[in-house]
Amino acid sequence: MIKQFFLMLLTATILFAQDFSGIKIYINPGHGGNDPANDRYIPETGFWESESNLTKGLYLMELLQKHHATVYISRTQNREEDDLPLSQIDEDANAHNVDYFHSIHSNAHNATVNYPLLLFRGYDNDPVFPDAKRMGSIMFNEMNKADRQWTYWPYSWENNRGDWSFYSQWGTSGLGVLRYLTMPGTLSEGSFHDYLPNSFRLMSIDYRKHESIAILRSFIQYFGLQSLPDGVVAGIIRSKTENVSYSYNYNSGLPNDKKKALNFARARLIPGDRIYVTDEHNNGFFMFENVEPGVYSVIMDGGEYAPDTVQVTVYANRTSYANGFLEKVTNKAPEVYRYDLTANDSLVLTHSTIEIQFSQAMDRQSTESAFKIQPSVDGYFEWQNNDLKMVYALYDTLRRSTTYTVTVDTSAKNKNGLPLAQAYSFSFVTASEHVRPNIVNFGPTIDSVRIQSSIYIQFDFPMRREKTEAAFSIDPPVAGHFEWEEDLTGFSFVPDSALQRKTMYTVRLNAQAENFYGVALDSALQFTFMTRYRNELLPLKFFPQDGETHVSTLPQIYIIFNGVPNKYTVFGNVQLADSSGTPMAMRGLDVFEKDGRGVLIFEPRSELEKNMLYYLRLFPGMKDLDGLPVPDTLQFSFRTVPKTYYNGHLLDDFETNFGWLDPDNVPGTMGTDADATQFEITRTKKINGIYSGKLEYKFSSDSGGVCRLFNEEGRTIPSTADSLFGIWVYGDFSRNLLQLLFDRGSDKNMVVWQDTINWAGWKMLMVPLDSIGGSGDYNFHSVVVKQLNGGYTEGALYLDDAQYDMIITALEDENPANLLPAKLALHQNYPNPFNPLTTIVYQIPESGEVQLALFNVLGQKIADVVKARQQPGTYKITIRADNLASGVYLYRLKFKDQVRVKKLIVLK
Repeated sequence: MIKQFFLMLLTATILFAQDFSGIKIYINPGHGGNDPANDRYIPETGFWESESNLTKGLYLMELLQKHHATVYISRTQNREEDDLPLSQIDEDANAHNVDYFHSIHSNAHNATVNYPLLLFRGYDNDPVFPDAKRMGSIMFNEMNKADRQWTYWPYSWENNRGDWSFYSQWGTSGLGVLRYLTMPGTLSEGSFHDYLPNSFRLMSIDYRKHESIAILRSFIQYFGLQSLPDGVVAGIIRSKTENVSYSYNYNSGLPNDKKKALNFARARLIPGDRIYVTDEHNNGFFMFENVEPGVYSVIMDGGEYAPDTVQVTVYANRTSYANGFLEKVTNKAPEVYRYDLTANDSLVLTHSTIEIQFSQAMDRQSTESAFKIQPSVDGYFEWQNNDLKMVYALYDTLRRSTTYTVTVDTSAKNKNGLPLAQAYSFSFVTASEHVRPNIVNFGPTIDSVRIQSSIYIQFDFPMRREKTEAAFSIDPPVAGHFEWEEDLTGFSFVPDSALQRKTMYTVRLNAQAENFYGVALDSALQFTFMTRYRNELLPLKFFPQDGETHVSTLPQIYIIFNGVPNKYTVFGNVQLADSSGTPMAMRGLDVFEKDGRGVLIFEPRSELEKNMLYYLRLFPGMKDLDGLPVPDTLQFSFRTVPKTYYNGHLLDDFETNFGWLDPDNVPGTMGTDADATQFEITRTKKINGIYSGKLEYKFSSDSGGVCRLFNEEGRTIPSTADSLFGIWVYGDFSRNLLQLLFDRGSDKNMVVWQDTINWAGWKMLMVPLDSIGGSGDYNFHSVVVKQLNGGYTEGALYLDDAQYDMIITALEDENPANLLPAKLALHQNYPNPFNPLTTIVYQIPESGEVQLALFNVLGQKIADVVKARQQPGTYKITIRADNLASGVYLYRLKFKDQVRVKKLIVLK
């Protein structure tokens, strides 16, 4: 009895040794969607990293769930819409309160070597989560052990690194996918995908799975669970004498990679007689999972190669390697390696095709004649893999609950006329029921459908066209034609003319629709949709608004419509004209859809005149994508700004980035997509110089987002109370809130200017510094975009020429009395330092005697610059330094009982 108890206990330990019950793990297969902007592709092999990472992630999830772990994964398909923002992935992991987070990638580095890399958040010797560094060490060693036979690690140390150290140029921003985690997390860079031999290996599904097994072993060790009781046998089958035909940056640390890897070679594991046939991707890789510990023989064979046998000892929780090198021979007879059928619970589905894999390229005619199936089934032959695989496809379904026997006799010959080494035969039993086709997608199913829309239905089986089209109907009736997908798994019904407006349509597909094998739908489909109510194209919002004044002379015209304009009808049907009716040249004309609305934008090709009336006209020739026109000629007017600006003293010309941090690294930023929110210096738009700053933002939800652009050192402005701060901002008409933040002394993060971004194009934003409280110098440090209800969830602002001591003067045709200075002001000279010319600007609020004089640092007067009675206004004086030595000088403005003094520097 005691012996039986211990035997039961031992059995339970083996069954549940790796029990992950209660452990939650989050998997992120990196990249997604075969998007060249966010994926990596190797054209020589056809490798996409997104596909490779997804395969690894899905198999790892399967392995973990098999051992009772709770697993979350960021994507299960490889579409662009599944490639979530990194911050959203982190939020999902945090919300599920997982115990560990792991992101799966593959490595790339100059295409010469092949080794893993593990990254955790923090510095090499100061991780944010110490357990992440511990897991990094475990996983690096497991991945390196798993790939040791076909990788080359040219360095002696473990490559388990903190992302802040590894990417030192990023500072503490580090990897975005680890940035917001509240639990330990790592990112694995598997073997190098740009090293071509390994890129071919990564094309093997099972080579990717082998990495997943290594990661599973890592989790078992990390959580202190008992090791896996079984092992893995893996290897590569190569030619002994032939080299690869492709060229690559060969590394002498991997001498076997020069040898040709064999496609469609066979590995047989004895005992157990398990068979593996390598794929067609020039890697020769094979793998047997769940192999009990013991001694085995692996017999490796290729179509025109002599067999090679390798003995291996299998250990628990390890991979044992059996690499084969086969000698090419002549006059070797072909064999059948294996057959494939689609099975469900060990019973073959009645719509299966029969696939037979041969060791050599076969003669089609003799092989097809040698093929027999009983009971007989009507079908046709297809050949694949350069005639190594014969497929027998059915015209109809197999019989239900029936035993079939397939035979290929020795009359089948290879391309050289050698007969099959021996006849091959197998039997199978079909399922008791047919698998019926399912409808997986259909539409449109929404209200407000475009009248030019098509109706689509998609299936999980290829369908019979005639039967399916006969089963289709639409009410009210619509004349049209069917356009089928190439594989017959879906169709679109395209109306011959536009649908009726404001009409409810009902679409039906009855159950007589049949799949390619003659099996009908299980049930009929019916759905409805409503076409749009509107019957014209109208602008809903626009900038500039009708009658708006003080519009910048460098605007972007921004019009939001109730539909999407047809770009080809816009040219010639939109016009910007001056007050005399003369059309203005345009540039950057574009039409796009944003937040479900159509948008038209363009800019005047040259700067507009100040204080000028302009007209924007839309003509009836403009139509939307449904053919709905602008109902009549629409005209709107606006007037440009009646002031002009003299440049002040630059704080930041945004020609280079001096201290501006990406918003996702700044306190106060929240609710943004870190991948799509960034700051950069760009040539795209500018006021002066070559560059400007571009603040690109994207909010992750419909409300509550804040994007803060912050400069750690800030831009200090001398504490001149009567100074005027200004910055050029190119608006995006997002209707979000823009704020400018300043510090002054102990008063921090003061919002001294804010307004809705209700303009597009360049606009000068100005702040009187005497409106800012506190004491001491002013410090401009932040530009903030706050998400407002109804504002765009994404946009971009451009910044240029932040400056102070701005001067505003009236135009000649404007009454100067409207722009008289409110107080005495002396502005900093510019340029400063200078040689030999500089300009001094000052303002006086009323008539009176003015004295502007130049002094040395000892207080001795050098010269009177101005000594006269002047009227109120702004004055600009240019002085020369031809007779002055290099050094610091003072210039003093005296007006009545007030005095202002500033420094200037002569530099020769």
